[in-house]
Amino acid sequence: RGMLEPWAISHHRWKKAIAWHLYQRRDLEHATCLHATAPSEAESIKRLGLRRPVFTIPNGVSTPPPAWQTWKKPIGASERPRNAIFLSRIHPKKGIPMLAEAWSRIRPQGWRMVVVGPDENGHRAEVIDLVHRLGLSNDWEFRDQAFGEAKWRCLAEADLLILPTYSENFGNVVPESLLVETPVVTTTGAPWEGLLTHSCGWWVSPTVEGLKQALTSAFSKSSDELREMGNRGRDWALQSFDWSTLAAKMIEVYQWALKERQSPKCAH
Repeated sequence: RGMLEPWAISHHRWKKAIAWHLYQRRDLEHATCLHATAPSEAESIKRLGLRRPVFTIPNGVSTPPPAWQTWKKPIGASERPRNAIFLSRIHPKKGIPMLAEAWSRIRPQGWRMVVVGPDENGHRAEVIDLVHRLGLSNDWEFRDQAFGEAKWRCLAEADLLILPTYSENFGNVVPESLLVETPVVTTTGAPWEGLLTHSCGWWVSPTVEGLKQALTSAFSKSSDELREMGNRGRDWALQSFDWSTLAAKMIEVYQWALKERQSPKCAH
């Protein structure tokens, strides 16, 4: 008996939905407990009618290399050019066309959009075609997937991370961005309400209008103001997504499962 994670079950295609009903639900119903990475995911599990205990423990995030600070623009540096970055899979569920539509309605001066990530099922070509039709080709750049230090450098050199996703059970790139003091725009399709409570980003509806409002606000801020938001985000990320702290919470869950302790505080 173990601890299982029902990943985004409601968004699977119909074949996977059949597998869920025939196999996955049986496994989940016989698990000792279930692990959610965010309160919203825990609520989704409960709505499925699963009666097992749910423990909410977010994913941990590795710390960036020390050089990240040298990649940041110096305080008071020139306002332009400024970069917004998308760093994830180039997949329809990530909402890049929606972002392009919102960007086209604002057409911010002095900003560039850098899309970094692997293509999935030819979606990159679809996005590039839309960007061309919207007249954004001079402002949008596409790069291949970045790993390791190259990934951290992309995030650190950016002024803003944008994750316009329709659905995300966590979204590791959000705390990774915050760890290098880059504030974040994402949607309510991802569990990042903390961006608002910690004043380090924007959390809006996964719509063109929602993104337009967030981008208008973000683009109106100076580089120093965005950096201040990033500072607050780094403090939050260091406190809440440290691997050693989260590993200790996971150990508590396993101790409870082995009947060695009472239910941990992360029970939902």
